[in-house]
Amino acid sequence: MLDGLLYVYLFLSALLLIIVRGQQPTAKWQAAVHIGSDLGILIALVFFSQGVASGIGALLVTPVAAGGLLLSRRFSVVPPAIATIALLGTEIYLNWKFPVYAENYTQTGMLGAGLFIIAITGNALARRARESEARANRAQSDIAKLAMLSENVIQKLQAGVLVVNADGQIELLNRAARNLLGAGAASGRHLSACAPTVWQRLNHWRQDPSALTNTALSLSNHQSAWAQFTRLGAGSEASALIVLDDASRVAEQAQSMKLASLGRLTASIAHEVRNPLAAIQNAAELASESDTLGSEDLALLDIVKRQSRRLEDTVTSVLNLSRKTTTPASNTELRPMIDDAIHDFAQRCEAPSPHISCSITPPNLAIAIEPVQFAQIMNNLLGNALTHATEPGKALEINIEARISADGNQALIDLFDNGPGIDREAAKHIFEPFFSTQHSGTGLGLFITRELCAAAHGDLQLINHREAQRGAYFRLSFPAALTGP
Repeated sequence: MLDGLLYVYLFLSALLLIIVRGQQPTAKWQAAVHIGSDLGILIALVFFSQGVASGIGALLVTPVAAGGLLLSRRFSVVPPAIATIALLGTEIYLNWKFPVYAENYTQTGMLGAGLFIIAITGNALARRARESEARANRAQSDIAKLAMLSENVIQKLQAGVLVVNADGQIELLNRAARNLLGAGAASGRHLSACAPTVWQRLNHWRQDPSALTNTALSLSNHQSAWAQFTRLGAGSEASALIVLDDASRVAEQAQSMKLASLGRLTASIAHEVRNPLAAIQNAAELASESDTLGSEDLALLDIVKRQSRRLEDTVTSVLNLSRKTTTPASNTELRPMIDDAIHDFAQRCEAPSPHISCSITPPNLAIAIEPVQFAQIMNNLLGNALTHATEPGKALEINIEARISADGNQALIDLFDNGPGIDREAAKHIFEPFFSTQHSGTGLGLFITRELCAAAHGDLQLINHREAQRGAYFRLSFPAALTGP
């Protein structure tokens, strides 16, 4: 009989192996079938071996423990329950069939209780292990997300970031660092191969960290950067964090701060000018009401009042720029605004007046800007040409050409003269406040002009030299519109 059980067990083992390799049915059902077959074979062995007294019942611990580990909490008590009932049934049958058989109910009960304890304990341990695994998986997922987030943040930083180990190999670098150091910079390369100056300064810093914390460096690709070094960890084997700031970007930020400060200063000056200007206007108005003034005096007072109003408009524009306030404007044709600007400019010029030509295509081209604001822009540009482009013995010519851009979205207004033009060094700073090539100039004209353009959603650019002409060449651009039919 025992030989028959052995053959049955071998057959079941082969069948279960085929089921496992076929991955059908699910893992839980496979575990249940395995545990059930082991329980059946072992209970049969106990039965044919004269009951619990044979000691074979102890082998039931293995499938019961497996059930506790693999099955759910509810089904984990099924294997010990089946085993206990089968063992008790075996003892009852043997006592009934063989009266001389010794009773082993106590041993059977203890074995059954032990099987239940093993199943419950195993299931609790398995459940705790699964919970620990789930927590570990969540922690691993969170760590992966944080690593991805950190990688994205580091890659999108404007400053270059490198991590270099104690041997000088690059462990990490972001996109900005690669742009600063050149295409040869990559993880795994030695820092001295792609940035020898950074490597040299890093060694100096490691020898004396207090002597070098923020140092300007010249890089191999003709760029310069500010370097900051930080030790990651303790000891001589610690890696170093290097932060590289593009020197040109730092200079631009400093320049922006400077321009903001100068803008506030300009607004303060304009505010202080407004009070005495109002007094001049009131005095001119009162003087013009006098009956004792002749026609020449009245003409002079008219000039004072007109220029005072113009100066007041300039002060108002400067204050509006400092407050970042803009007045909504309707579309206004360029032709009348340019004609008025040319007329006012000609009245202010001393003889001989410059020759100014103007062409507008199409004639009904318009932009959304206040006429007073546009007049100030044109007066500044025309006055700039008169001041800097006039040459002895040569008549000044100023050309104004307005047209629509190729895409139809922009109105382009080009102003160019026949003067000496603007040298390249001055062109770099020409829109900065208080920059002037003449001692008598304030250096605010082009700065205010560009800010006025920006307030009207436009722009002012220095093209400098026209193709076949050596004079200065400025371009105004505004959102285009058309009026009339």
